[in-house]
Formats: sequence, structure tokens, C-alpha cells
Amino acid sequence: MEKTLGHLTPVGCSGSASASEADRLRALRSLEILGTASSPELDRLCRMAQAVFGVPISLVTLVENDFQWFKAKCGLDIEGTSRDAAFCDKTIRGDVVMVVPDARADERFASNPLVTGEPFIRFYAGAPLILSPGVRLGSICIIDSKPRSVSGQEAEILNQLADAVVGELRRHRSDLDLRSEQLARESELSTQRHILTQAENEGASGSWEFDRLTGGIGWSDGLYRLLGYQPCETTPPDELFRRHVHPDDTHLLDRAISAVVEARAFDLEIRIVDAKGATRWLSSRGEPLHEADGTTRRMIGVLRDVTEAKRADDVLRESEDHYRHVVELNPRIPWTADPEGAILEVSNRWVAVTGSSREEALGHGWLEALHPDDLESTARIWLACLASGEPVTCDYRIRQRDGTYRWFRAEGAPKRASDGTILRWYGTCEDIHERRLASEALRRSEAFSRSVLESSSDCIAVLDVAGHLLFMNDRTLRAMNIDALDNVLGRHWSALWPREYAPYVADAVLIASQGAGCRFSAPYAPTEGSTRWWDVHLGPIREADGKPGRLLAAARDVTEQKLARDRIVHVARHDPLTGLPNRMKFNETLKETLSRSDGAEVAVLLLDLDDFKEINDTRGHPIGDTLLRQVAARLTKVTEKAGPLARLGGDEFAVIHAVSVSGMAPLELADHVVDAMKEPFEINGDQLRAGVSVGVTVTRRLGQPMEELFKEADIALYEAKADGGGTARLYEAAMQEAIHTRQALKHDLSFALERGELSLAYQPLMDLSNGRIRCFEALLRWQHPVRGAVSPVEFIPLAEETGLILPIGEWVLAQACGEAAKWPQDVSVAVNVSPVQFRSGSLPLRVATALSASGLQPSRLELEITESVLLNDSESNLRLLHALKALGVRIALDDFGTGYSSLAYLRTFPFDKIKLDRSFVGDIGVSHHSEAIIEAVGSLGRSLSMTTTAEGVESAEQLEWLSDHGWMQVQGYLIGRPSKPELVKAFFEKGHDPTFTDGNRSRPRVA
Repeated sequence: MEKTLGHLTPVGCSGSASASEADRLRALRSLEILGTASSPELDRLCRMAQAVFGVPISLVTLVENDFQWFKAKCGLDIEGTSRDAAFCDKTIRGDVVMVVPDARADERFASNPLVTGEPFIRFYAGAPLILSPGVRLGSICIIDSKPRSVSGQEAEILNQLADAVVGELRRHRSDLDLRSEQLARESELSTQRHILTQAENEGASGSWEFDRLTGGIGWSDGLYRLLGYQPCETTPPDELFRRHVHPDDTHLLDRAISAVVEARAFDLEIRIVDAKGATRWLSSRGEPLHEADGTTRRMIGVLRDVTEAKRADDVLRESEDHYRHVVELNPRIPWTADPEGAILEVSNRWVAVTGSSREEALGHGWLEALHPDDLESTARIWLACLASGEPVTCDYRIRQRDGTYRWFRAEGAPKRASDGTILRWYGTCEDIHERRLASEALRRSEAFSRSVLESSSDCIAVLDVAGHLLFMNDRTLRAMNIDALDNVLGRHWSALWPREYAPYVADAVLIASQGAGCRFSAPYAPTEGSTRWWDVHLGPIREADGKPGRLLAAARDVTEQKLARDRIVHVARHDPLTGLPNRMKFNETLKETLSRSDGAEVAVLLLDLDDFKEINDTRGHPIGDTLLRQVAARLTKVTEKAGPLARLGGDEFAVIHAVSVSGMAPLELADHVVDAMKEPFEINGDQLRAGVSVGVTVTRRLGQPMEELFKEADIALYEAKADGGGTARLYEAAMQEAIHTRQALKHDLSFALERGELSLAYQPLMDLSNGRIRCFEALLRWQHPVRGAVSPVEFIPLAEETGLILPIGEWVLAQACGEAAKWPQDVSVAVNVSPVQFRSGSLPLRVATALSASGLQPSRLELEITESVLLNDSESNLRLLHALKALGVRIALDDFGTGYSSLAYLRTFPFDKIKLDRSFVGDIGVSHHSEAIIEAVGSLGRSLSMTTTAEGVESAEQLEWLSDHGWMQVQGYLIGRPSKPELVKAFFEKGHDPTFTDGNRSRPRVA
């Protein structure tokens, strides 16, 4: 039967509507791929499919009217089959991978000649080649003579190969189009050359071409005519042209020749004396012509007769000189501009006013003399008039010789041709400085009161010295919901404010009337339920004698600022995610509680979620945040009668428990919290469990410092975590001793390396195929001078926590590589890499240093990386793994099956070895589920061409089961215990054959 597996669906269930057969065939033939030679890229993809899936036959097929063509094939030496017999005819009816696990059991294919005869197809899987939605040209398929199945991951790989095939078909069509375009361009170039010849014949111009490789020069007929000759002239072009260059311009010809030789563009005007003796001006331009490969082989150029244009320029220059003399006596500053607004002329008056030269004013240089504040408005007005053609009038300030500025008015109008186009602009600049200042002074005087009182962003009121209202601006009337000023004129200002604030307002009036200013804040409710807060300044307006004559009140609505301040205060003391008090607020509350406890017991409970980091890392931060909010809600309900709850940060919470108020013992409250957290949390339809550990401490004396309570609760929390979590512990003095012991161990570990207390032991790994020892794993040991042997389980976490794992790990690499260099060439050494080493980023450099110093071949070093190393920062992990791989070392994925990201990394990184965690091996012969997992992992490793190693083998039964199920390597006490390096060395020096003999189950014990 056909298999349905996730995205593998039966024929007829497609992702998009199918195009008609005519459209499909039209699309296939438009590619022009049928009947062409074999494609190396399609052959490569076909071989890739055969290798990836381990099948004898793989094909790239294209389905025509009644025939299926094999455009690429591996394992089958025929050109195609009839469409009736083609499995792929059904594949192209849908957008998904079609899988036939066993063709003999499928009634559609059981009698197919390809099933009953060569190549005896039993298994088929094919992905359609989708050129566009609904248009399926054929397939890429894999075929086996025995039944098989396809996983979802393998189906995705087949789809990706189909996408690659379609891309190659499109590339073939693009190549055909590119060749067609090239032929069209060559035809167009020929046409352009013909047009150029005609243009030269009709105008006084000519062109030339110089080949930099051959030195050959090609001239058009037009160039001969410019010199007064017929195109049949036999004199070489370069000699003929130099003969007619004006004697004073030969240096220009030499400059042009240098530019041609060096493939530089040039543009110049040069005089010639033609065959009739007339002097003519030629404009000469040349530029390099770049080839497709970026090189410059040819230079091309044009010469044009500009004699008449030069004469016209001379006449115009004489006219302009005459005009310049006329306008010099004008007291204004005359100017002219071209149609685009660039200044062409300005009188010497400009020089006298600004001190800059006339040349500096030309073009747009005059803008440099304008005041910076006037540049934008002036440019806007000038550009608008240039666009519309309307006369321009604009006022702006011009910098004088002494650096000061004066106001000028520019006026101008365009001169138009008979067709209405603008030929030039003519205008003048007039000094209007005094008029402008007088006008502005008057305007400022008139607008002063209005701008202060009416245009102010504040609410303004004017009072007499007794506090009675004389004036309010419109903003104040609107803010106080007063219909008209007449309704409140003469009333005392304090009467408009809330009754409870009236005395403060009256006091402010008294202070201001005595000549001092004051400020106060007060609420005002223009309508019921709409209270606004105001910040009010009240000060005197003095008369000529300096005494207060009136009072000026300026008020500003600060409601939003006050609310913002209140919010800031709240945010600073509350957690934004859960809304609970944060550490700052908790400390303030605890300090206040302790200060007024009067000796009553106060308990502090520190709570830490047990599994939050795992959930946050595997499910993502949004799920983690949702979980924290639900945790906060549940804890709030449990502790609401006990005391305030706070989130201190991360997954840590705290409770202040006033024992006398709640009547509940602190440890009893902690147990309630632990029990409440045992219930799962439901998030997005999933049930997540996040237990909690609680550390509890209770005040034992009056005035006990807050910091001491926190420390005690933290120690109790550590003990609860050490007990496995999901429990509560009450602080005891003995806990302090355990902390001191741990700190002492940290201290001693920091000196263990330099004191020579660390050593390596080596445990063998055996190949099950031949019973030989091919590798030893280096294991770190610590012999403490007082405590004796310290377990790695105890000291490795301390080394990682303190960062000592980096120098220790570097030492381990150096020792292991140096020792392995003394072993036989076919024996490797495996070294474990800590997550801390992996994240440091310098691991590749340290590995390379160890290999270089020891002389050990990189292929004899295996780095064992646990799945926990790979949990975070996938891109960085992959970069580091590839860097290590580039050194030539082997990478093993250790403790496989205990993490969360290994399958994804098996897909994206080619590990050399998978090491199964010992917890699975221990279940052999006990748990069928574990055995199924072990068998699946072994199969997965073999399919990915990775060595499979099982750890923790301690019985002959386990060894036999692993051997029978295809595992490649084993490691454990049955094979050999960790041994000192000298014993390993002696083992090899004695010439022992490190082979596991099945006959008597002897094993190569090193120790």
C-alpha cells in the first residue's frame, strides 16, 4: 500500500490545483531539455539520492505524452519506459512525495512489468518536479528491490533534491535565453554601426577606434572629410591628422595620444588647418571600451566640428562685456542667471558689499554669503519661481565685509524666447536693512502682549495686588471651563480653586504682592470626575518705581507628568512581567517589617523554581514568561494571608511571613507552597510542571539584620535544591558548615593543578567487529592530600562554576595528547569537553596547541561533547564544531538520549560518533522499551555513517545483545576499568594483542 506519513499523502491529495496536461507538456517543451546531452549536475543529484538513501537505483524522470524519459539515472541502463508502466506518472498527480513501500502488495503496481520483471521493483519513493504551482514535469525517485519505508525527514530530503533538480532545469533554460540575447546584441551592434556611419555622413563629425593590443587605428569616413579629404586617402590616419594639427596645439594631440595608450577618458578642443588652409576647431572625446571580462582592449572616440559654436561664443562674450560696464554704476547689485538659476554675472557692487570676489558669487556660490537661517527659505522661493517662471521677490540677510549681516531684497524676472522658453533671468539686490529693522520693531511691539498672554502654552491670569482677577487668556478660560471672562472679572483668585486649597492660594497672593515670587501645585476639576493637576507660578509685575503694580499667574497642566512620576515610582518597585513587588520593594517592606516587629517572629521564605530553566530553554522565552505569570498568580493565592510576595528576579520569589499575624508556622506555609506547585500548569494546551524549592529562616533575635536573614534563607534554599528540589528546608546552623566545606573544596581545587594533585586515568573502548582496543577515554582524577580521592561528580561542577575548568581542561588536553602520542598509531584517545570550555570560544586554538606540542595526529584525537553543551546559541555551536572539525579531530556526541537538541544537531552537523548513555545499556534484558530505543539509535548512527558506542557495559549478556544488534563499539567495566597511563603504556609495550576473543570471553584488561 501507499504510505501516509505526515506530509506523505496518497496520490490525488495535492497542495495545489493541477494544470491541464496540455499546459504541463507546453511547460516541459519550453525548457528544451528533452533530447539534449546528459547534465553533469543532474547526474550528481541522482548519485546523491542513491548515496543518501542507500538504494541501488535512483532516477530523474521527465514524463512526455506517452513516454517517460530518464534524464539522469544511477543503477539502471535504459533511456526510459512507456508512460503506462511509469510509477512517476502517478507521482506527478500531486505535490507531495509518493511512497510505495511494497509494489507487490499494491494492486496498482503488482502486475507492472517493472515489478514482475527487471528491475523487479519492490520499493519506490518519488518527489514531483514542480516547475510552478500545478505544473509537474516528472520526478526524482529512489527504487529498491526489497520493501522499505520512508521517514518524514527522508521525505523532506527527497523534496529538497527535487527542488535542486527543478533549479537545474531552470538554469538550462536560462543558458538558452542567454545565448539568444547574445546573438540579439550582436545584431543590434551591427545596426548601430550602420546608423553611426549615416549620422557622420550628414553631420560634421567622425569617429575612430584604437586596438590597444595590435596598435591598429580605424577611422570613419567622416574624419577624412573633417580634414578636407575623401575617404580614399591612402596616408595612414595618425600621420595625416598630425600633419593638419595647428602648430600651437600639438601638445594637446600628444596629451590625447597618452590618454589613448593608457586607456583613460579625455575631452578637449583642438585646432586643425584643413586641406584648404582654413583653421577649424574640433571637439575631441575618447573613452575606453570595457570587455565582458573587465579588461580594456579598445578605445573609441568622436571628433566634431565646433568652429561656428566657438565664433558664437566670442560674439556673446563681447556683448556680455559691454553689458557689464553699463551696470557697474548702478547703486543696486544687478545680476543675471541661466534658466536653471545659476548666477552668470554680478556687478562689482557685490564685491564692495560682501568683500568676496565676483567669481565666488557665480553659479550658486552667492548662497555662501547668506545668513544660515535664511538659506532654506531663500532656496525654496527661488526654486519655486524657477519651476513656475514667475517673477521672484525674496528678502534675506547678506554677510558684509566686517562680518555683520544686512537685509537685502532680491527681485528678478525671466527673459523668454519666442517659444516661451526662458533664456535668462535678470534682477537686482537692494539694501532694505533700515526699513526692515523699523518694521520688525513695530511688529514686535504690537505682538508682545498678545504673544505673552494669548499665545503662551501656559494658562495666564493677571491680578491686582489684592488678588482680584483682571484678565485671563483663552487657554485659561477653556481649562477652567469658564464661558466668558466677564463671569469672573473682579472675583478673588482663590475663590476659583477647591476649598481645601483656597488658603494656600491666598497665601501665594500675599507673598507675590510683597514683591516675591512663589510656586505651588494644586488640583482643579473643571467638570465632575475630571481632576487635573496644575503647576502654578505667581509673581509681581513692577511699575516704573519698582513696586508691584499687578500680579502675573502662569499655570501649566502637569497631570500627565504627575501620573508618569507615580507610574515610575510603581515600576521601579514592581516586576513588569508579573506585577509583583520587585527586590527593591521587597527589601523596603522587609526593613519596615523588622523595624516594627517589636520582637515578634518574622520569617523569610526564598522560593526557586526547580525546572524553569529547562522549560525556558526548550519551550522558548514566551512560554517561560507565561509560566512565570501563572506561577505568580498561584503563589499569590497561597500566600495572600501570610504576607507580601515578591519576584526577586529570574525564577526566584520571596515571601515575608509575619508569624503572629497569620498564625501559621513558617515551615507549614512553605509546605503549602510546595504542594500548590505540584499541580501542572496549562499553557497553549500543554501541561507543564514546575516544582519549587523553598528555603526558610526565622528571626531569632531583636534587630537581626536583613542581610543576615537573606543569607540564611539562601543557604536553606541551597540545601533544599541539594535534596533534589520540590521540598522546603528550615535554616539550621549546621547548614553553614556544609557551605564552608564546599567553599574550602573550591579553594583547594584552585591549587590542585599546580600542586600535582590531578591525574588522568584511561578506560578502553573495544571494536565489536574484531574485538580490538582502538581507543582509550581520558578520565580526570583528583587525589586530595587530606580528603583522599574526590569524585569527579563532586569537583567537576565546582571547576565549571569557578572557571577553573578552562586551565584544567587545557592541561587534560595536553596530557592526553602527549600520552596518546606514545601509543600505537591505530589507537586513539578521547577527551571530554566541558560546556564551559565549549562556550569560551577558544577551544579550537587550545586543541590545535595540544596537537602541535604533542605531535599527535589530529585524527587520533576524539572530543566528546555532551548534549547539554548544544542547548543554546545554535549558530555559534555549529561554527565552533566546524572549526574543530577543520583541525582534523573526530567529534563524538556523548550521553546521547539524555538531552533535547541532539536530533537537530545530527541533521546539521556530521558527528563522527554517537555514544549512548549508560542509563539505556543498564536496561538491556530488563526493558523492551529501552531495547527498542537502543536499536533505533544504532540504526540511526549507521544510516548517518557514524560510529555507535555504548557506555556502561558490565555483563556478557549486554555485550552479546549489543553485538547482535549492530553496535560498533562498547565501553565499560566488562571491557576494562580506568587505568593509570603507565599501565596502558606497559600493556602496549608487552606486545599484547588488544583483541576480545569470543571463544572464551577473555578481554584486554589493562588493569
